[in-house]
Formats: sequence, C-alpha cells, structure tokens
Amino acid sequence: MWKFFIVTFILQVGLGTVLSVKRHAIFRRQAGLLAGKIDCNQLKTSPGDYWYIADEFAPPCAFYLIGGHDKRVELEFLDFNIDCEEGGELSIIDGWELNNQFFPSPNDLPRNLHDERYCGINRPRRKFIASQNAALINFYVPIKGQGFTLRVKFIKNSLPCNVISITHSGTYTLKNYGIKMNCSFSFIFPSIIKTVAVNVGITSTMNFINIPQRRESLQSFFRKQLTPSLKYNTQCMKRGGNDYFQLKTGDGLDPRFMQYTSTSICGTSRYNRYNPGVLLGCGHSVVRMVSSGNYYNSVTFTYQEASEKELETQKYDFC
Repeated sequence: MWKFFIVTFILQVGLGTVLSVKRHAIFRRQAGLLAGKIDCNQLKTSPGDYWYIADEFAPPCAFYLIGGHDKRVELEFLDFNIDCEEGGELSIIDGWELNNQFFPSPNDLPRNLHDERYCGINRPRRKFIASQNAALINFYVPIKGQGFTLRVKFIKNSLPCNVISITHSGTYTLKNYGIKMNCSFSFIFPSIIKTVAVNVGITSTMNFINIPQRRESLQSFFRKQLTPSLKYNTQCMKRGGNDYFQLKTGDGLDPRFMQYTSTSICGTSRYNRYNPGVLLGCGHSVVRMVSSGNYYNSVTFTYQEASEKELETQKYDFC
C-alpha cells in the first residue's frame, strides 16, 4: 500500500539567480541544527521544522504531510535556495497527488496548480494553509548544497470535509454542515467499512432557517427533525440525485477513476451492530458523500484495515 509514497514527476523550468558560496555555507550550518531532515519521497505526521539539502545528483522528490482528521496543514518557509536556471523548482499541492491523480478530486476541490510554484533565493513569504489534513510538496533541487527550511503546523479545521485517515481503525462521521459540497474520507489501505447511521437528503436546511417563525418548542422541533421520514434506500438518483453517499475503491487517488463504486445510498437508517461490513480491497478507498446544500447530511461509519484472510474473500480482481 505504500506504493503511493513512491513518486516520479518532471518539474517545470523557471528563471532566477544562484546563491553565493558564502550563503550556501550559512544555509548548511543553520539547517544542520534542525532535527527534521527531509528524505526523498517521505511521509511525515508531526509538526516542526524540516530541512532539505541536495546531495550530488539529487532526483525529483516528494514530501507528504498528514495530520489529525480535524486538522489543516500550515506551511511556512524559513529559508529557501533553489536554482531556477538549472530547472530547480518547488511546488505545493493542496491535498495529495500521484500519477496526475489528486485527492481530494478536482471536482470536489478545484485548484490552480500554477499558483504555488517557487524557485530562486527569495523564500515564499505567504503561509500556505491546506483545505484539509493533507498536503504535498514536490521539489527538485539540482545543485548540491541548495535546499530549503520549512515549518510545519497542524491547525484546527472547524469544518472538516475531505480527510485522509491517519489511523487504521476507528469511527468517523462525514458532515456537510448544510453546505453545498462533496466530502470524502480516504483510506490508503484495504478496509472493512461498516455504516452505523445515515441521514442524507432528509433534514432540510430551510426548516432550520425558519425556526424563529415556528410556534412549536425547540424540543418538539428537533424531535420531528430526527424522526425518520424516509427509510434507507438506494433510489437516490431517481429522487434527483443531489444528495447521496457511496463506497468506492481502486488503485488511483482520484475517486472519479476508481474501479468499484457501490450503489448510491440516501435516506435515514441506523444499522445493526453486527453488520458484517463491506470489503474495499484495493490500495485506496473512500466513503464519499455528495450534498446539494438543501439538507444537513451525515454518514457515520466504522473502518478497520482488512486482514490478509479477509482480502482472500473479495470477489473482484482488478486491484
């Protein structure tokens, strides 16, 4: 499953200038005092100061970052020296990328990939804050002794939507907060998913807006909102197709191109605790919820990394 962390890419050529030999030496001494050395094609889950200094014949590299499910990645450059004229460049991706596939999907998180590309001797002044708990830095430093120093923080995300799991088991609730947006919970490992509770396409946002005009008590109002008016069903597309969730699995990062997609599910239901769950056996899987903004949608589920014995029971062979 860790093949997702082996990355090859070609970085674009820019224009710039080269640091003096004296600045090289100062940069190396400063970086040598830090504990967080960046290796080529590496994943980190801890905040702190990280540094990279190129060796001779350094290849293109990727530095993956991931925090807790309710966090956003914040990046700040403390020092920077990447030669433009030799083709050096550093780019920042909001989320993760592999083989030109992105998570979150471009349909769910539009990006301008040309906005976060840097080279030269001037460090990027603006802090970069990712939309979710994951970010990626692609870089190519062609000249030995050059590199950069980076401060990584994981800050609170008050409205987590797209998430890459940092644990191999747990319980999570996807929410849209009454907003028109698509949210996905991602697993970079084969998984067993058990749906615990569904409320999709049921609780109208308009009802909440009109609360002050209603004469009934808040207790009575919320009791009605939480009473299922439509049981769990798989006819979401026939009902308009704007609010539903799916289970998907495949070998790429982008949910759009995954080989398996479950039936679209909506309505409301609580599941039996002895539900055996659904095996999503490929290297990358998601629970994905599509929301129109007309409802307060939520899906609660448990997840567990699949065992080798469980993987032997899967009925598809495209992984």
